[in-house]
Amino acid sequence: MKHLLGYAAVIYDANCIVYQSFSIVEHDMLGLPVRLESPNTTRAKQVTRALVNNKKGISTIRRAFEEAEKILVGKALISLIEEGTIHRQLRIKGKLDPMLKFRITKNLRTELSQIKQQKWFVISAFFADPTRLEQVRALYREFCLSPELSKRIPGGKGDPSDVDISLLLFSADSKHPLLTNDEELYNFDSELRAKGFCECVRAFRSVKV
Repeated sequence: MKHLLGYAAVIYDANCIVYQSFSIVEHDMLGLPVRLESPNTTRAKQVTRALVNNKKGISTIRRAFEEAEKILVGKALISLIEEGTIHRQLRIKGKLDPMLKFRITKNLRTELSQIKQQKWFVISAFFADPTRLEQVRALYREFCLSPELSKRIPGGKGDPSDVDISLLLFSADSKHPLLTNDEELYNFDSELRAKGFCECVRAFRSVKV
């Protein structure tokens, strides 16, 4: 956290935005209120609170916010359903009612949209230069061909998405650090910085609060 506090703002990737926003109250089968949160929500809120209390801003790019809103919120909910967390917390036996799933998803997206109203949160219209995007892709191809560097890429992971690369380049352009849970990004922080492709990349889970 100390390193992040040296900047005026910190960039959140799409996952961090979902972690921050994934917190709603639903009622279980007995009618009792239950707060549904992702496993990373408490930590995300602690990080955000520490940044805001120290008068630091939080930003992202429009494409990352749209990814969080349209895709990742739903994926996070499906993950909790498959793990049995939703059934357990809401005391549900059998299949989840599709209407309940729809309502939870809708409420999560509403909660996520509330972050846009916060004075400390900014969505940038930054759009990465195609040439720079390709340069980063080329660098990752080099990583994949290196016996040593390729070990840092998590199994089952390919090249970073265009959104993730755009976040890296937004970090370079804004001179602000990127906070992410993607190993294929923060594992190459020094190499990316050396090429001028980011200011710095920090692992969400490693931030001490």
